[in-house]
Amino acid sequence: MAYRDQWKMLHLLNTSMRGALKETELIEMGIDCYPDTIQYLKDDGIVEMDGTGVYSLNPMVRRMLNKFMIAMGAGDMKEIYVDVPSCFIVMPFSEEWSDTVFYDFIQPAVIKSKMECVRGDMIPRVGKLSENIVKQIQRTGLVIADISVPNANVFYELGIADAIGRDVFLLYEKNIEQNLPADIQGAHYYAYDRNNIPESVERFAESLIQWKELYRVDVTLKYCRK
Repeated sequence: MAYRDQWKMLHLLNTSMRGALKETELIEMGIDCYPDTIQYLKDDGIVEMDGTGVYSLNPMVRRMLNKFMIAMGAGDMKEIYVDVPSCFIVMPFSEEWSDTVFYDFIQPAVIKSKMECVRGDMIPRVGKLSENIVKQIQRTGLVIADISVPNANVFYELGIADAIGRDVFLLYEKNIEQNLPADIQGAHYYAYDRNNIPESVERFAESLIQWKELYRVDVTLKYCRK
């Protein structure tokens, strides 16, 4: 938990509207373990604190974070947003069941959890597609991916999400469980039943709400740009 909190604190400071945050604001967003998080960053010179107890990034760290941490992406957008109330949906949109799963299952669950729902095939196609995908994943709070069938685009976008450190929820139709890839570690898996969509919506919405509560997601936009 401490490592994720350190990672979160760096990006919260980087995207904060004032470029700095008070300790009380950090605590409100879930950064509440000083010895395991803030102290380490201070000791390494990554985070600085002024005389009033306000934290900010070391200027060199901020420049490195925005210029070199993401190798690919729009030139005017390098910032990574952490724990914001939005979901980027990755799935094979050309399957005959895709619209049913999205409109009857995924989108209603996301709406019930009071988060923004963005379809991966509906983002603006300006410039390189890969840059648009990277930019969207940088700005979202959570990636939801349906891996019910093998799909190169889905796994490509999951790779980007993993490299950036984005939280991912993986969905699959329960009848194909034996065909799931074995090498996706650390992700949250959720089975759904196309024959009982309403029940699946309620269960998945509850999981999304739990994620929001765990990481204090609704607080982030009070202090950070979006």
